Amino acid sequence: MTPTHKIEYLENEKPKTFFYTWDFFGRAFVSYGIFQTIQAFRKFKT
Repeated sequence: MTPTHKIEYLENEKPKTFFYTWDFFGRAFVSYGIFQTIQAFRKFKT
């Protein structure tokens, strides 16, 4: 699940588990927003 960035940048920073969880949920919200935007404009297709 990489809608905006790759996870390799996290390996250099050595983050805590909380940050991985926060990053996962952030990616889920971004993916859902992209999905909703696409769905909103699909119905206007003629």
